[in-house]
Amino acid sequence: MAETYTEPYQVFLDDIDYWGVVSHHKWIAIFERLRTKAFAEPFKDLLDAGFGLVVAGLNVNYKRPGVFNQKLTVEITPHSVGRASFEVKQVARDEKGDVLVEAAVHLVYVDRAGRPVRVPDEARKRFLE
Repeated sequence: MAETYTEPYQVFLDDIDYWGVVSHHKWIAIFERLRTKAFAEPFKDLLDAGFGLVVAGLNVNYKRPGVFNQKLTVEITPHSVGRASFEVKQVARDEKGDVLVEAAVHLVYVDRAGRPVRVPDEARKRFLE
């Protein structure tokens, strides 16, 4: 089973919209920031070699609103690996453990030119460990 990375996050004033809740587009930015942080070290040598992960698809389900100053936990779980892609599940929870937002992110492994390439065995192994 793949390791779940857990990152804390506190909702900032610039995350909320006119109605006082985390704006839908801010959830995507929060997830991107924390996913990048979680994968920075495990994939550093592959990124240094000129390969990268780009978002090819995103499915987000908003369950409950997030509010200013709320402390959250974001879980980032590698879910599956395809020939040239990865799928990651992300979940934001409040302090009680209730789910606020869930996302499935489809990432494609690309070379320097941005073309999809086969996921190397080493990357596949790191992703699923």
